[in-house]
Amino acid sequence: GYQRRVRGMKVLVSLEFVVFFLIAWLALGPLPTQAALRYVDPEDGSDARGDATKENPVKTIDKALDFAKAGDTLYLESGSFDSVSLPKPLGIWGNPKTRATIKGPINFGSQVTGLVDLYYRDLIVTGSQGFVFDKSLAIDGVTFERLDLQISGSGVFIGGSGQLNISGNGLTFNALQISQSGSGSSKALDISVSSGPIILSNTTVKGNNNGLSFNIAKTPKNIQITNVTLSNKVQISVSNPSNLVVTNSSFVGATISISGGYGTFLFNSFSQTSSDPSIKILAPTVETNRFEYEISNNTFQSISHGLDLSSVDDSSPLQVAFEGNLFLGANDKTTAISIPAVITVSVDARNNWFGSDNGPQDIFCNQEGRGATVETPGPEYGPNLLYRPWCSTDDCSEVKWVRSACAAGDDPASFIEDDADSMTPWGMSILSKSSCIIIFFGLNSFSFLVIAVCSVSYLVFLAIFFFAVKIRQGPSHNSASDQENLT
Repeated sequence: GYQRRVRGMKVLVSLEFVVFFLIAWLALGPLPTQAALRYVDPEDGSDARGDATKENPVKTIDKALDFAKAGDTLYLESGSFDSVSLPKPLGIWGNPKTRATIKGPINFGSQVTGLVDLYYRDLIVTGSQGFVFDKSLAIDGVTFERLDLQISGSGVFIGGSGQLNISGNGLTFNALQISQSGSGSSKALDISVSSGPIILSNTTVKGNNNGLSFNIAKTPKNIQITNVTLSNKVQISVSNPSNLVVTNSSFVGATISISGGYGTFLFNSFSQTSSDPSIKILAPTVETNRFEYEISNNTFQSISHGLDLSSVDDSSPLQVAFEGNLFLGANDKTTAISIPAVITVSVDARNNWFGSDNGPQDIFCNQEGRGATVETPGPEYGPNLLYRPWCSTDDCSEVKWVRSACAAGDDPASFIEDDADSMTPWGMSILSKSSCIIIFFGLNSFSFLVIAVCSVSYLVFLAIFFFAVKIRQGPSHNSASDQENLT
């Protein structure tokens, strides 16, 4: 009887397992089909006999679309193809050895609502348009990689009027070679997104000196630009980013403009700009509770303007940490930083090399400076742009403190440099032979002691001074009376 009960329990447990398995199967639905490569070979393929497999490739993309299912990838062995329209969410790969060429545009049909885990790689794409997004698409894990984009005309090469809703593994542009021909301006990237992440990495972009732009609009999140080289008047424009990170990139005659948001610039180089600022920050175009940037350890060389904040208004407070940057070969003809006439902009620009041991040229507060210029609307805005101490060597191994005429309330025309040893970041003590004056911006117990000692010394000095005057006046008065009596 015991053994029969045990066998019955085993059967019951087995039935329960089967029931739970069936419930899970029905809830999850059928297993997803394996994504496949659909082979296209214009030379050796056959639309009549082929089935788009590696062994039996087809000759044309149109025929391959008959075999392709959503999520598959078209594999182009070689050859040239005119504009492509994809009625399904499909990837496109080229043979990395033969590099097929597609003359754009590459359109996504109206029935395509999203792209997930797809690659577009090892292709040469030419024409005035490349990958066109004219409708809203959900993007998750889409990568444009090892593409040679040869842009001519004035169209949009990647992007369009549709909004991209990015999530998960995001949208990646990696190892692209982008070049612009012709005489017009065009957009290499023009996308509107309200999410992220977006990655642009290991890419070389060369414009035609007439304007090639990268435009990321609306409210993108988590944008990473790393190991990118841009040259010949390439312009990056980003609107209201949440966490824009630009690192280890080279801007040669190229610039970046940002509206609102927050982010970081680290270890980049900016060079060869004749008029436009290397980094321009504008006021947000949407409501924001965070508007701040860290710009550190970058180099600026042969530029006209480094950081331009002059167009920021007082709609949102802006904080900028600008530290460890090098203005190589700069002089007072170079503008390092410019700020607007609003008190809501605060820039901490201490510990930078401005191109001179005497620091930056500041017509209000540091006329002795021979380095790159810092522009403020007036001396009253000096506290909004702190640049003392500055680096006194071009490797920032040493820093220098010099008294600010503005901070001391002195006439800049009569500015005299003080000994750097007497300076401190938040306060300054000027001690002459006969008086003690304290200018202070932050008090502690030691500060009160210093003030007390100086005050007593000052009172003693006044007492001695008046006593000496009294003694001197005495003899002079008597001598005058005696002379009167003698006459």
